[in-house]
Amino acid sequence: NPKPKPQPKPLPLPRPKPKPKPKPKPLPKNPKPERKSCVLEGESFDENGSYRFQVRKVGRINVYEPITDGKCTRPIYSHSNGTGSRSIFYTPQLTRMASHGFLAVSFESTNTGSGVQSLQAVEWALSQDMIEPKVAFGGHSQGGGSAAAAHFLAQKKYGDSLQIISILEEPAFGMNRQGFALELPQLRGSTFVIHGSRDAIVPKSWVARGARLLANDHYWYEAVGATHINVRPWAAAGTVSFAKWKFYAMADAENYFLELMPSSRYWKAVEISPKANGFSPDLEYDLILREEYELYR
Repeated sequence: NPKPKPQPKPLPLPRPKPKPKPKPKPLPKNPKPERKSCVLEGESFDENGSYRFQVRKVGRINVYEPITDGKCTRPIYSHSNGTGSRSIFYTPQLTRMASHGFLAVSFESTNTGSGVQSLQAVEWALSQDMIEPKVAFGGHSQGGGSAAAAHFLAQKKYGDSLQIISILEEPAFGMNRQGFALELPQLRGSTFVIHGSRDAIVPKSWVARGARLLANDHYWYEAVGATHINVRPWAAAGTVSFAKWKFYAMADAENYFLELMPSSRYWKAVEISPKANGFSPDLEYDLILREEYELYR
């Protein structure tokens, strides 16, 4: 009998190929640390903040710069002078804002109404290091109109890349900016308007020419007892609280601005965002036309 032929051994089954391990994502070469703002919560609005500051001049721009550790970011405050006035006259506003962490600038000019110079000061400030895209335009008298004009010009140039607010101190609307009636209704962001109860130079009726045209988030207060010359302490406290509230939603700033200021003997609320929140019952209707009142209702 023939011997049986040996059967071939079965071939081994193919092993599954191991799945490649996912490569870890490369870390950025220079990871940017998270930056915090220099602006602090819990400080008094009625006096300078915790930062010391230095004053210098760059061309025609006066710079009030908070002295920080260099690790926090600063918003910008740009102030416009009134007719015939120099920046040193507005030291209360500029030093108040710098001591609270803002890079404060003021273009040295006695004729600021076009808003162009204030915008130039902001353009310089935006070129500096550790700057936040938040800009507050302020100004007094002719400079108050300038602050509104600069708000409009910056909004047109930078769009939504900047958060813009404005503080108009006894604004003489129309000085060197005849198109204000077309521009004010286009403002976005927030605006704070101040008139002095004893201001005989730019009275409430003049301020009303522009204030009644605002269609954005806006607040109009009377500084009780303020003349055209001595409004600076009112403006300093109102500006820093308004900016901290609108830029950072700080609860203490909101409470101070909306509750403590109007309930004190130094302030009176005249109008608060009528188109957004209903027409203010405190508005003195002799300042506006009856037809406009009907439109606001």
